Amino acid sequence: MEICKEVIFREARQLFRSEISKKRHINLAEIQNIYDKIPELKKIEAKIAELGQKSVLEVLKGKAPNRVLSLVKRHVLELKEEKKLVLRQHELTPSAISIKPSCKYCNDSGIVLESHCECFKKVLKKVICQYSELDYSKLCKIHNPGVLFNDKRVLKFNAIGGSSDTSLKCSDKNISSPNELGVWRSYSKSISHSIQRFVDIKKGKNNEKFHDNLLFYGPTGVGKTYISRYIYKLFIDDGRIAIYISAPQMFDLFEGEKFNRLEDKHSKFKLKLITNAQLLIIDDLGAEFCSSHVDTFLFNIINKRIEGSLKTIINTNLQPVKIKDMYSERISSRIVGNFEIIKCIGNDLRQLV
Repeated sequence: MEICKEVIFREARQLFRSEISKKRHINLAEIQNIYDKIPELKKIEAKIAELGQKSVLEVLKGKAPNRVLSLVKRHVLELKEEKKLVLRQHELTPSAISIKPSCKYCNDSGIVLESHCECFKKVLKKVICQYSELDYSKLCKIHNPGVLFNDKRVLKFNAIGGSSDTSLKCSDKNISSPNELGVWRSYSKSISHSIQRFVDIKKGKNNEKFHDNLLFYGPTGVGKTYISRYIYKLFIDDGRIAIYISAPQMFDLFEGEKFNRLEDKHSKFKLKLITNAQLLIIDDLGAEFCSSHVDTFLFNIINKRIEGSLKTIINTNLQPVKIKDMYSERISSRIVGNFEIIKCIGNDLRQLV
């Protein structure tokens, strides 16, 4: 995990420096454009530079340094006032021709009080999302609370958000078609707490062990992907490394590695993240072409992550009994014993919107 984290942070630092350099280049071009439009500013800058050169020559000739410095300071101040006047005449301020940092908190260093600045964290999230082929700006639109559409009525509730006409069933709840807003809010709150426990802690007040893994199942469009992406966002917002990948794409990567078809570093590093990231989300399990290779790959990845106490989320349209039929007994055993199984039911969100 530490090696993966080091690679991610190194790429983030490189991207951060590159973005700062681009912004600095744009800033300098804007300043140059102002000087080109106002020749008087160039003349004033030339005079200031000339004063500096003359002062050095005066000191070398034997004149008193303090006296020379005092005269130079006075002339420079006069020229700066003249420059301000020229800028005001063109409705500009001195800041218009000064190099401005992109971030006022860290002055583009990426560090504030020995911690990473928010500007660097934003770049870090962008790098993490690249390996999941997700756009962080779109993830930011996933909020809690969300909006529920139910029988053409709009109900606002304090829940994970985004599911339309959707209820969730977990080990301690079974409300498949709530009719009252109060009941729905109460149920949604319990689901929110369940997800928050998964993100934040492993043990409850009485040292009750919570599952490190979740399996969301249900038909298409009932919110499995939305909720898992919400959890993904919470993880990377917390500075943790997570990868989100579809099952077909994941198995293609494993087969590519097995038959030496992977050439690019990006894909090879993705495989390392699948095994070592603090959170792995496998979307659409069951959509892949099933084979003995797939069964072996899936068992190995689930088993390694369980042994390493690394969190995993699986989204699938398959019923739990179908998972047992489609994959080996050892896979279904690992899922039943190590995953909290949450059922998502309701109308297809994509058809309602």
